Amino acid sequence: MLHIKQFIFNPFQENTYVLIDETKTCAIVDPGNYTPKETLKLKSFIAENQLKVKMILLTHGHFDHIFGLHALIETQNIPVYANILDKDIIATAPQYAQRYGFSFPQSSITINHQIEDGETLTIGQTKLLAVHLPGHSKGSMFFYIPDNKIAIVGDILFKGSIGRTDLPGGNLDELLDGIHKKLFTLPSETKVLSGHGPSTSIETEKRTNPFVSSL
Repeated sequence: MLHIKQFIFNPFQENTYVLIDETKTCAIVDPGNYTPKETLKLKSFIAENQLKVKMILLTHGHFDHIFGLHALIETQNIPVYANILDKDIIATAPQYAQRYGFSFPQSSITINHQIEDGETLTIGQTKLLAVHLPGHSKGSMFFYIPDNKIAIVGDILFKGSIGRTDLPGGNLDELLDGIHKKLFTLPSETKVLSGHGPSTSIETEKRTNPFVSSL
């Protein structure tokens, strides 16, 4: 069984998740740590719990979800897993961050492992299913953990809302179609962990989300 630690980072109140297997192997999902204090908080949690970071998983490449990448990989050889379709927005993250008044390291970020749709990833003894669901970005992914019935969805779906589609690579029709065909086919009791805001469930969003409840 997987344990999940949530951090809320940066001015966008982005949710960063640490997925911890019983073997103390872990993965960091969407490292949004922005300030030195936030980075220290994340690194201290990993050190104090004697965790081995196997990978950094990206649900997508928008800058608020990758603020902390450089701070994590500059001193440790942690592979970055992402959908290659988001390579352009990852590459241009410094420019977009600056438009919003935020600093962002100029050095390039390498995607060490290109996640494929339907790929099974392992963290210790725990398996995650990686699913491509474009619409918020071209390469948006969610990660489903069958043993826990948990879906980590980034900015695809929120409690009572859906992700923006007015950013580069966004497409409303693709997003709604993917939510209907890929997310809403998960077990109704599946817990949904979003990139911002509180958790929810598939059942709740199918029933009450005004953007998708009519699907």
